[in-house]
Amino acid sequence: MTITVCSGKGGVGKSVVSSNLALSLLQHGSVVIWDADAQFPNQHIMFGVEPPARIHDVYRGMRTLDKTLFRVAEKLWMLAGQTGTDTESIDAQSVLDVHKELQETRADFVVVDAAAGSGNDTLQACTISDIVLIVITDEPTSVIDAYGLMKILKRYMPLDRIRLVVNNAIDADDADEVARKLNAAMNKFLNTEIEKIGFIPYDRAVRSSIIEQRPLLLHNQSSEAAVALKKLGDSVHDCIAKNV
Repeated sequence: MTITVCSGKGGVGKSVVSSNLALSLLQHGSVVIWDADAQFPNQHIMFGVEPPARIHDVYRGMRTLDKTLFRVAEKLWMLAGQTGTDTESIDAQSVLDVHKELQETRADFVVVDAAAGSGNDTLQACTISDIVLIVITDEPTSVIDAYGLMKILKRYMPLDRIRLVVNNAIDADDADEVARKLNAAMNKFLNTEIEKIGFIPYDRAVRSSIIEQRPLLLHNQSSEAAVALKKLGDSVHDCIAKNV
């Protein structure tokens, strides 16, 4: 099963959600976290590792997928990205081939950390996914850009495969209000709504985990945000299972 995590704009915590979602899903099976942000990959930084090979070597036919996967932990592998890669040089068929091989030979779950915005690489990651998570925060630009992304995604995939994750929320009521703002625009202009699958509360432990280059679920499992991220993993698993 493939889960793509994306956002309309950068800086909303997309990579934090991706790394910890991958760890949360380990209780349900093996996981590959695929850093699909070609220009500004972050997953190797989030985990504090330096994989010797990068996914773009596979795209170019210079290395096999098996030799590129980096073992992060038991049942968890990473496909790391290369900073500053020209996205125009990435062949769409190569991406599809990697995805097919991962599903057939390696992982129960593939978590794709896509680039922010609506570039071709992000759109492709979304279309091959069983579920797409759009991370938003209570910032006007985040909400507006998320709406813009979904307006574009509507051309390529059913919107019922998309869910919202509200990050840095004050509490559950605050998260609901952020989702309501976005869905007001969705209702008015696209005649649909997007379900909120979870929220992550603001937590100082998140910043500490980033500085330590250790995902929150490894850094401080008892923190409020870590508990929410575990719950998000369960919700994503259940959502996918219902649609299989």
